Amino acid sequence: MVNPAPQYDYPEAADLPYLLPLMAAIENSYQKGQIHRAIVPLRTLISPPRHGSTFGVMPAWCPEANLFITKIASLVTGVPSRESSVKASVCVFDGTCGRPISILDGKRITNLKCAAVSALVTDYCAADNAESLCVFGSGVLAWQQIMAVMSVRRIKSITLCSRQPERRSALCGKFIQTFGEETTITAATDAEAALAEADIICTATTSDQPLFQPIPLAPRVHINCMGAHTPHSRELPLALLKQSTLIVEDLPTAIEEAGVLHRNAIDLYRLVTSETRWYKSCRSIFSSTGHGYLDLLTVSFLLSQQKSTAVDKEGEK
Repeated sequence: MVNPAPQYDYPEAADLPYLLPLMAAIENSYQKGQIHRAIVPLRTLISPPRHGSTFGVMPAWCPEANLFITKIASLVTGVPSRESSVKASVCVFDGTCGRPISILDGKRITNLKCAAVSALVTDYCAADNAESLCVFGSGVLAWQQIMAVMSVRRIKSITLCSRQPERRSALCGKFIQTFGEETTITAATDAEAALAEADIICTATTSDQPLFQPIPLAPRVHINCMGAHTPHSRELPLALLKQSTLIVEDLPTAIEEAGVLHRNAIDLYRLVTSETRWYKSCRSIFSSTGHGYLDLLTVSFLLSQQKSTAVDKEGEK
């Protein structure tokens, strides 16, 4: 198949300048209620029993972007020899003539989308004076979470909880290179102490078991849970989910995939259209399950950025 548009292959470091503009675009779209005009079927998942893998298909369309997209992705856990547990592509078609526009790096689209929506939810839910961050994980998703939180809060200290010292060290080095040394970043020597003291917690792993047992946390702590979320595999203890205000991207998706525990969760539309930000006064969890509309917004945003860049370059000639 001919791919008439260039593929996006920007390095991870380039995600940071996109993060806040994309966050603003997502917030604006939801505040205008554009999600209600979108067509986003529940995603199709194939999870062979005792196979340790999942394959998913996520189509979406909305009139504002006038794009058809489908993200196809595979997730394989427990295979340390592979360079990445996630492989994904996003196919993009023109909504008017049906012309294929591009095939994009789905993993990078997902990472940027997750960072932007996590920044948005954190900005609405975390205490304005939040200073301490505890992160579980040391891979790409953990890095995206750090970028998300650093974009919306003045974090003074970060504690990393990771069982992979080489990746943890590499992440610390990347952080210092990107953000400097004003914020301290250290490896956790006592995970429970780090959790108890954290204003914001991010879980970004492939674990299918709770990463910690129920322990006393700060009463207004905000948690971004980006990993396993099904009733049979969760990063967070069930008791913690029951005792917190849950935020999700899309309520039907959350109930379908994460279970009826999420039936009273607050979706993104309700979050950003609420007249008061009372979420800052309670313990909140962003229990992420993903949603194709956010992938669509990210693709539309990047295509518009590419067009703007092309126009600017043409004007310089």
